[in-house]
Amino acid sequence: MLPLVARGLLCVALALAAAAYLWQHRHVPPGWGRIVVTLPVLAVLQLPPLLFTPDEPWPIFFSMNFPWLSVTSVIEWAVGSQAAMPHFLAFAAFLFCPALPVRPPSEQPYRARPHKRQSFGLFNAVVKVVGLAASVVAFDCLSEPRWLLGILQAVSLIWFTSLALDCAAAVASVISGMDVLEPFDRPYLSASISEFWGRRWNRVAGTKFRTSVYEPICYGMPAAVGQTQQQAQQPGQVQPGHASSGPSHSRPSVAPWRRILAMCTTFAVSGAVHELAFYHLTRRLSGHWMLFFTMQGPLLLVEAWLRQLCRQAGIRLPLVVRIVCATTVLHWCAQLLFFPDLVAAGVPRMLLHQLLPGGICSGPASGTAVAAVAQPAATSECRKVFVGAKPCSTRTAAAFNASSLRIEPSTAGEPTWCTGL
Repeated sequence: MLPLVARGLLCVALALAAAAYLWQHRHVPPGWGRIVVTLPVLAVLQLPPLLFTPDEPWPIFFSMNFPWLSVTSVIEWAVGSQAAMPHFLAFAAFLFCPALPVRPPSEQPYRARPHKRQSFGLFNAVVKVVGLAASVVAFDCLSEPRWLLGILQAVSLIWFTSLALDCAAAVASVISGMDVLEPFDRPYLSASISEFWGRRWNRVAGTKFRTSVYEPICYGMPAAVGQTQQQAQQPGQVQPGHASSGPSHSRPSVAPWRRILAMCTTFAVSGAVHELAFYHLTRRLSGHWMLFFTMQGPLLLVEAWLRQLCRQAGIRLPLVVRIVCATTVLHWCAQLLFFPDLVAAGVPRMLLHQLLPGGICSGPASGTAVAAVAQPAATSECRKVFVGAKPCSTRTAAAFNASSLRIEPSTAGEPTWCTGL
């Protein structure tokens, strides 16, 4: 296998080659012609995560952008819903960086340019780094209570994902010279589940799923192409606070059943993409991640029904109550279906221990046994489990055994590995 750096450079080369191929075909009208053009690119974008193994979670994590958001960007380009880019580097940046353009700088009044917003963004970045560090330290050092660990998992996910997308947005902004949409909008203040997914959580992914899955189902490919051929020639524009890309335009009315179908399909596609990410990280499927996202559609329908009942009864809940209710439901679903498989596979601790071998807390309290490759329990092979991505020494193994951890026997000629009960 090639060295890690060589495989990373290969991913970059594949991305640039794919972007150059699409850029050469940018004069093909949006629609089925572009879709045919994108087929080889869609196939190539599935390769980067396969270049890495499960004991290399960081490269897998970053390369998952290619078969995920980059695929949706390519689909957006094919149907004509992606804003026109001024040059090739901008095209490549927004194709492979999880970011969305707001509007070209030349179209912004001088007083509207976000100098203060950039300063506030720096302050936000510092707050996110401090919050992520504090939650990671607590998560690595605590084993009880479970409810607190669940909250720390959720907080860590919010801070980490937000920081990663902020960095990607900054890179895309520097390369393209265009302002970008802020990826997150304080998701912990969501007053409803629909507000969480639609306007606050990962607005980049939400926008791309909407333009590549939801809108084609709602309005149909011919309608979308007919409306976007002219719009694709114009720069994109997004108003802050709205998860949308491209120019705004009126849409024809759509039957409710079609909107429901589009919504449920969009969440199902999101679930399938997350299952793919879980597979690349662990080389097995979860099933629970797919269920977590597909159930969001029915939850939104129930929420809309309850909102209608409250409106008919003249009941208006306080904002604080609505925020608590929405956060509680989402957190309960995540603790039931999203986090358990991720933690059981050892992905969070493995990510931490590859950055800081041995973790933050040492000794039995840390509980830092990390599963790198989770094999079915029915197999006779030893599960290879890493601590800091290295086999356990006798001393480390004894410490783990003292903390209700066991040592699994290995096959002949292999070292002993630590694993948690």
